[in-house]
Amino acid sequence: MKRFALMATVVCVAVALAVPALALEASFKGDWQIRGFYIQHVNLRDDSPTTPSPSLDWYDYRFSMDTTLKINDFMEINSRMRVLENKLLGTSDDIPTSDNSDNVNIERLYLVVNSKIGKFQFGRTPSGWGLPLRRNLGESDRAIIWTTPAGIFPYDISMTFQYLIATEGEVNNNPANLNQKRPPFTRSDNDGEYPLIYFLFPRTPLGYGGLLLTWYHWAADTFDLNQHTISPFVTGKKGPFSWQAEVDYTTGSWDWDAPAAVDQDYDAWAWWAELAYDFGPFNLAAGYLWNEGDNNPADDEINNGGGIGEDWNTLLILNGDEMDLHATDLNMGGLGTLANGVPAGAGASIIYGRLSFTPMEAVTLSFTYGNARADAAPTAKVMGTPQNWADEYGSEYDFRLTWKVMPNLTYSLAAGYLDAGDFWQMGDPTQKLENMTAVYHQLKVNF
Repeated sequence: MKRFALMATVVCVAVALAVPALALEASFKGDWQIRGFYIQHVNLRDDSPTTPSPSLDWYDYRFSMDTTLKINDFMEINSRMRVLENKLLGTSDDIPTSDNSDNVNIERLYLVVNSKIGKFQFGRTPSGWGLPLRRNLGESDRAIIWTTPAGIFPYDISMTFQYLIATEGEVNNNPANLNQKRPPFTRSDNDGEYPLIYFLFPRTPLGYGGLLLTWYHWAADTFDLNQHTISPFVTGKKGPFSWQAEVDYTTGSWDWDAPAAVDQDYDAWAWWAELAYDFGPFNLAAGYLWNEGDNNPADDEINNGGGIGEDWNTLLILNGDEMDLHATDLNMGGLGTLANGVPAGAGASIIYGRLSFTPMEAVTLSFTYGNARADAAPTAKVMGTPQNWADEYGSEYDFRLTWKVMPNLTYSLAAGYLDAGDFWQMGDPTQKLENMTAVYHQLKVNF
């Protein structure tokens, strides 16, 4: 905490010196949470002396606080601090997670400037846009974001431009030389840059809509990558019906410097649609997601634009983000599986239904069923397995509970059961599988 106190003091002194007529206003919000996890048969393997099927259970907790320092009517500085992120109860060791597990982590720190030509944001800012098929809400480092003011376009249309450096190449090349600002550097600049622009349409015949256009450019030592994405989306409601839909198309090229390497062109589609109906305290929803797969990475066309976004949390085990365990290997290795590793490249075809029930204002229950298949399962030739991989990921059954115990205090529970499909045999028909059970619960205080 001494380190955080020192940093906070430095920031406050800098602001005080930079603003002669200081009229500083500070506001705070955040949360404290404790979470419990249980996963049975983590790798979906039949328990045997040669292939054990481990089960895991643990608790972790964290404290998060957002701070806004309003300097004047035009400027503010925002930050987010996370304390003891993913620290386990009962041990000083940390499970391998996708998130930072430092004792104190400054997750966001950015300046907001409101002007006549729009709002500007500079620094490590919140990111994420559109619907969750491809969205991963989080933070963008060194981002510059410009949002046009209201009324500049007809029909209340707004535009946002964002630029960020997705990969800082020099740091990877020779961090010692770069950090000390001295030569010699070992290689040329090879940053990965990510400009994007999106339009929001508040009034369309189908409801609230948007259009996202992105360009990811990475000029590295051995290749030049240009990836373009077009993503329209819409969400709306009329009477008891509500809907949301998103389409994602990826084009571009991946050109290699080596004469023997195969240059590749992107041509990948994904889409998702959901329709819901309210009746009394019930809500019934059904949806379908398709993410194109690619099981021939050696040809001249890339037909997969990446895994399902981490914010598409429809199925707890197959693609949920609650567990913070994202598989990067061939077996399950945890939850969030279809967003990473081999399954991400294989794509997905998912059909699901969900029934939600609110028996009282403070309690919501939901039951979800989903069936998932790979769009292009890996082949034996590419993977070096006895047979081609099967395309069945499996069927999943989920239960969720949200209970607002009292003002600012919420308890959440999610339990899932995966009837594992033969995809997880990985091309070995003799491999016996075990189904997975996962439970996650959380107590959270907001302020």
